[in-house]
Amino acid sequence: MRSDGILIQSADPLHSIMPYIMKRRCDSMVMVTLNIPLDPLKNYTRKKRREGGAVSHLAVIVAAVLRTIREYPHFDRFVVNKKIYQHTDFSIGALMFLDKHGLLPRALIKASPFHASMAISNLASLNTPHI
Repeated sequence: MRSDGILIQSADPLHSIMPYIMKRRCDSMVMVTLNIPLDPLKNYTRKKRREGGAVSHLAVIVAAVLRTIREYPHFDRFVVNKKIYQHTDFSIGALMFLDKHGLLPRALIKASPFHASMAISNLASLNTPHI
């Protein structure tokens, strides 16, 4: 049992064998460059600002990610010790032994960016292009 996830007993067989094929954490990294058309996003944020709301582009993107995870909860799964877990909370952002055995304190898991569902960076705020 883990404080940050529920063990998935009935995972798709293909998903169940993946931890044996991709043995290292870095094997499962997914790097994606996604070009999002900005005009609809700009129009939406302008409209909301005229209505009195303070909505940023990043807020809209985070809301879209949250909605997607809510509709497709299997996107929010993780693997530890070759077992598949479903996150109990959605979080955006030398302990390997404790982590492997599900013994990390909940406060440490919540503070760790390595136990997040997804990491989102607003590089535009730093005037930086995508990576």
